[in-house]
Amino acid sequence: MKLLPVLLILFFSLLPLPLAAYATIFNPHNYPPLFENYGIQERFPQANVIAYNEEVLDYLKGNNPYPSLLPLNDRELQHMRDVQRVMSRLIFFVNSLLLVCLLSVILAIRKKQDIRRPLFIAGIINLSFCLVLLLAMIFFFDASFTLFHLLFFDAGTWVFPAGDVIVNLYPQGLFFDMGVSIFLLAIFFSLVLVAGKAYIRKGTKQRHEN
Repeated sequence: MKLLPVLLILFFSLLPLPLAAYATIFNPHNYPPLFENYGIQERFPQANVIAYNEEVLDYLKGNNPYPSLLPLNDRELQHMRDVQRVMSRLIFFVNSLLLVCLLSVILAIRKKQDIRRPLFIAGIINLSFCLVLLLAMIFFFDASFTLFHLLFFDAGTWVFPAGDVIVNLYPQGLFFDMGVSIFLLAIFFSLVLVAGKAYIRKGTKQRHEN
């Protein structure tokens, strides 16, 4: 197999999950139903938690300082800075990967190389990967939650007492629901890559007939 198809498989295999994470985490419309489900507003009657969360998302994007409406202690604030660092890396990775994927497709088309099979293979790889991770998260959520934090944060910096603001604003169940949404969206993106093989073939056949 030539180098460019291999690179297409690699790049598009890496794309669906981080793209789904970005699209899910930074979509403010995802949070109101979750906040209602977990009674977050009732925990903070003095604050508009929906507006506060939108300011938090802007902070994680690096657009503003952390909002001061809810009082966080020094450890909570440090963790939010750590989360912002992780999110900035996610944003950079997604934007870079989207650009690389686009350039790779353009180059493959210019070189008249078939992009259907690499995209199909990438979709199958990522579909299998996301299904395994989704099942692992569903059946072993506590272990998955711990492993995720150990991978991205220093030990002990992400564990807080039950009374702290951060764990009441974003309870563990909310992260489970968000995780399921991320994996389901990544699976959808993977299916798009798989289905793209048939769609591109159909479109190519129609152009030849015309």
